[in-house]
Amino acid sequence: MSFEAQREETRRFFDRPGQLVVASLSSRWAIHPDRKSLNPGEGQIVGLQTQGSVKYYRVEEAVLYTHQYTQSRWGHSRSPEIAALEPGEGIGYDSRGHILTFLKTQESENIQLTTLREVDRRGDPLPGDEMLLSSSKIAPAIGLRHKGHAQVTPFDFRDRRAFLISAGVHVPTDEELRRIEEDLLS
Repeated sequence: MSFEAQREETRRFFDRPGQLVVASLSSRWAIHPDRKSLNPGEGQIVGLQTQGSVKYYRVEEAVLYTHQYTQSRWGHSRSPEIAALEPGEGIGYDSRGHILTFLKTQESENIQLTTLREVDRRGDPLPGDEMLLSSSKIAPAIGLRHKGHAQVTPFDFRDRRAFLISAGVHVPTDEELRRIEEDLLS
């Protein structure tokens, strides 16, 4: 798949109203600031590109920050920075000493990844709390820094659409994506 085809597929998924995106992306989700009311969702598989390998997770929980909330809370800082990103592009922000990971949908609407559960090569969740990755651990796992950007690239996870998240401006080549997909089938 060409770079342009990858960008278009990512754009098609993320360039929708945030409630539709977060419901497709996460097993459970909330709209900030009401984090107590969790809504059911689908739970997409994501691959986190760490140094030298890819680990696979299901998005268990995520929080949607609406355009209106982002604009009123961070109107002169985060809101214009997020609005300048492409749909599906990620960014890290420091919050109380932890870098958190956000993915843009439309305008300055964004989704914070809050809990990921590691899955095996078949996509089945691995049991145990040690297989959970909390919001403060996601950005460090991929090397994402404060105001650093993350690329989101579609790939096939055992005939299901998944997204690879990598820090920086590195866009995986077709060969890298093919190796990831072949590794899943072995």
